[in-house]
This record gives sequence, C-alpha cells and structure tokens, in this order.
Amino acid sequence: MKSKLLFLLVLASGICSAVELPFYAKWQSLNTMYYDPVQSGKELSWDEAYRAEFGIRGKFYDDVFLAMETETEQFFDEPILRLKTLIIGYDTGKLFWQAGTYPRGYGAHFGLDRNPILERGYEPYRYQSMRMNSLQTQVSLNNELSLRAEVGGNKHNQATALLSFDYHSTKSLHQMSLVPQIRGSLSQDFRTMDNHWRTPVSITALNLTRHFPSASIKLETALALLPKWEATEAHHELFVMTD
Repeated sequence: MKSKLLFLLVLASGICSAVELPFYAKWQSLNTMYYDPVQSGKELSWDEAYRAEFGIRGKFYDDVFLAMETETEQFFDEPILRLKTLIIGYDTGKLFWQAGTYPRGYGAHFGLDRNPILERGYEPYRYQSMRMNSLQTQVSLNNELSLRAEVGGNKHNQATALLSFDYHSTKSLHQMSLVPQIRGSLSQDFRTMDNHWRTPVSITALNLTRHFPSASIKLETALALLPKWEATEAHHELFVMTD
C-alpha cells in the first residue's frame, strides 16, 4: 500500500511540474511535557501527536479537473499515510462530470473537523460514512440551481445512488459586498446495504449554510428509512447537526 501511495505522489509531482496546480497543506500538532515523580528513572515524559493533510486541486488542462488529497497522523511512533480523495473530472461551466473515490457522509465541515482530538487519534465523524467509488454528473439549470446525479458503491454498501438539487445564492448588501450568502442542497440517497443494519436504506438529507457579515450558521439533517428486512424491524433514524 505504501509503495502505491508513493507512486501516486511521484506521479502527482510530475504532473504539477508540467502544469500549474494549486497545492495545499494543513498541519495540526499537539506536544506535551509532564513530570511524574512516581515513574522512577522516567520522571520527565514527552508526548506528541500530529495530523497532516496535503494535496492538489484545480484545472490542469483546459476544462479537465484533478483533485488528490492524502492525510497522515501519528499513532505512538508509527505514521500512517492514507489516500483520502482521488478525482478526475471535466467542467465546462454548465456541465460537470467526474470519476473517483472519496469519503462520503453527513455532517462534514463542522466545528469538530477544525478542532481534532489529537491526543486520542483523529477520525472525522460522518453519519452514514462510507467510501464512495463513483461516477457523477452535474448540470447547471440556471445561475443558482444545479442537478447532480451519482452512481457507485463499495464492497460494504454495495450499489448506491444519489440525486441532489444544489442551490447557491449571493446577495449584495453593499456595492463591494457579497454577503449574506446562502448555500443549500436537498438530496436523496439510496443504498442497498446500510452501514450498521445490513439492510437497504433510503436517506433524505437537507444541508443549509447562511453567511452573514460577521457570522455564519450551518445546519445539516438526514432522515434514514430502513424497511423490515429478515430479522430487522422497520424503523427510522434522524441525524441533526448545527454549527
């Protein structure tokens, strides 16, 4: 696995040297030194933890779009390097399609993502989290509304499909201001295998973000409907997160 990731990084660096692509890097670190007189011969102790993320994202040839994100974090003394996202797409402005792999779930980009608990290892929480290997297409219906469709899956969730209406509106308060800004999406997710119950599941989700001049409000809610399936009784689950 490490050799494959190293090959991808070398390949990405070769692409970046041929074209201009935005490169980003994030680093979070927690270092602690403490004194414990009970530990004979080791009264002074040093603890450290870190999490790093780096990758590239942007157009590298005409309307062709590339995104690759990798992440690593330290557990005791062994760093683990993972491929988080790898997507290649085509964007003409009104029509967008992509193929790739990425983590998908509900409750992303909230406060918990910005403040990881490094002391205990960090794994961002997502309701109905899954690894999505898919094909996706998006069509702009007008300047504010677009329709997105996606099909794919993985070994655990099997086949999945997603249909989403995405809304984006920018209203100017002043001549040079573009706030408040409203973003939202209404999506319908079908999976042949639920993460926990091992039954088919239907997930209806609403995501809203409102930006004000000095603050912002974000809400995401998802309703999962699970039918009666073998020993599992029909029931539903409700997920709500605000920030």
